[in-house]
Amino acid sequence: MEQTLTNVYLRIIEVSSHSGARPKCAKDQGKLYDLDNGSGYVEDVNGKKIRYYPFSSTSYGKPDGLFGINCRHHMYPFVPGCSTQKYFPYDEEENSAQYKKVQKQRELERKVRASKRECMMLKDGDPEAFKKASVKLKHNTQQLKTYCSNNDLMYMNERTSVMGYGRSEAGKVTAAYNRALKQEQEKLSKVVDISGGSGIINKNTVNAVGKPVEIVERTEIKGKPNSITQKETAKGGIDRNYYGDDGVQTKQISNNGHGHKVEEKLGKHGEHAHDYYRDDDGKIHHGKARELNDEERKENDDIL
Repeated sequence: MEQTLTNVYLRIIEVSSHSGARPKCAKDQGKLYDLDNGSGYVEDVNGKKIRYYPFSSTSYGKPDGLFGINCRHHMYPFVPGCSTQKYFPYDEEENSAQYKKVQKQRELERKVRASKRECMMLKDGDPEAFKKASVKLKHNTQQLKTYCSNNDLMYMNERTSVMGYGRSEAGKVTAAYNRALKQEQEKLSKVVDISGGSGIINKNTVNAVGKPVEIVERTEIKGKPNSITQKETAKGGIDRNYYGDDGVQTKQISNNGHGHKVEEKLGKHGEHAHDYYRDDDGKIHHGKARELNDEERKENDDIL
């Protein structure tokens, strides 16, 4: 691009911009620069004066800088008197918040790729180890998709691709996962039949969009696959618990802040959600309280 600009002697460029740019790029994006390292003002097609900066003032040339490794910015020629500025800097706090969200997404994508490699390594070995690795992969993938959905991020399948992991491998993982799921469902069924310890009493309701909800006396980490339970808290609030296709809790939505300072600041009345996830050792944890998204509000409008 620079050589092309030199050939026609267009030395003023415009750098594109996007939300969530990495720190060194963030300060450079959405501005005009002089490739000859001058500074001053140019006029656009409407006679508006726009400031331009020396290109040497950017982070260009650094691996994590402008046009460096994995940079998504582009430069475009700006013709004084003919062009209009199309890109502008983003608010610093807004960009920083989006950058942190994207970095978390990248972390979750790395976990999915690592799980795929683990499954490839174990597919012709110990069946039990492969089954556990397959369950882990499915959980990591679902965690990534849920995170993207809750944070308005695009789930990109190509960012979790691994060389050698194709349809055949994916089919074996799904088969192993389904076997594990069936075994878990049978185990839960036996526990309920023998002990009666599920906590579920004989009372049902539905949420605002008509999905069935089981009223329970206590919240369990494991429940019926793809179900929703509801429990009244000691202070009179309501917790709704969501379970995935393996019967493990994936989310809890509360219609109040439980008297906790952080949670009371969320929503209109302290309503909030916690996402549940597995760590690398398979242990289940719940994340920090967060705001409900539009879909969650619509689905639980009857208790909010």
